[in-house]
Amino acid sequence: MLEEKQLENVKQILGDLYIKHGLTEEVVRLSQWIDEVVVKIQKEKYMTMEDKKHVNAKK
Repeated sequence: MLEEKQLENVKQILGDLYIKHGLTEEVVRLSQWIDEVVVKIQKEKYMTMEDKKHVNAKK
């Protein structure tokens, strides 16, 4: 999975592409992909936090 720093780099590149080329189909597709990755990362982090809560509650 992408690390936070890598994701920030991808977001910066996306912003640079938007500034340079405007709102092209490719920029939109990349933006949508980034959104999907961010949501997946957030869900995984949330699930990990929930798992830890359940483990700690059992102690």
